[in-house]
Amino acid sequence: MDVKEVIDRSYDVWFGMNHFYEEWAKSHGMTDNTLMIFYVISSIGPDVTPRMIIDKLHLPKQTVTSTLNVMEGKGYITRETSPHSGREKVIRLTDYGQGISDSVLAQLYEMESGAYSQLSPEERDEFTRINQKLLDLLHLD
Repeated sequence: MDVKEVIDRSYDVWFGMNHFYEEWAKSHGMTDNTLMIFYVISSIGPDVTPRMIIDKLHLPKQTVTSTLNVMEGKGYITRETSPHSGREKVIRLTDYGQGISDSVLAQLYEMESGAYSQLSPEERDEFTRINQKLLDLLHLD
């Protein structure tokens, strides 16, 4: 394959992966942004700020704010003033939100783990290494 064909194929894979996660989240009653925010809160732990979510997911502030508004409206999260900074808000899962997050992320992990387990350890390493290298080469300074 020439470089153009590789780029085109990469886009097809990227779009396919995005579509998969959008549809998977939708089948669980949420958007992919909600799913990924659950992931960030779960991976970072308590006292997650909107800025941490924005930085981790590379989403616009407005997108994160509107998604958090929906999540708060559904009773998944609360926003509280940070104990470290009176200006900053921290995002905390409610008991209900924690239950939803735990259930959905466990299902997602089981599915992803099943797929990644079908790759050899070398393929998994190569996959992450090449993706990181491309990200580094494409990085906007």
